[in-house]
Amino acid sequence: MKDFNSMKGKLTVKQEKFCLEYAKSGNATKSYKSAYSPNNSDSAAGSEAHKLLKNPKVQARLKELHETHNAKKNNAG
Repeated sequence: MKDFNSMKGKLTVKQEKFCLEYAKSGNATKSYKSAYSPNNSDSAAGSEAHKLLKNPKVQARLKELHETHNAKKNNAG
């Protein structure tokens, strides 16, 4: 598996934080607010989070995080 920084077109620090939060919580709006701006309205944060989830680099990172989580889970049990 590639490190997220080695992928063509790195994620920003905020995009990475969004991905990590989303991988933990599954809540895009809360993840966006945590990574970007806690003062955004839920509606605005949800809209921006939706845009992030459509970003191919973000999708690739979330897939990587999901695969890593599943591998750890399988190795633990």
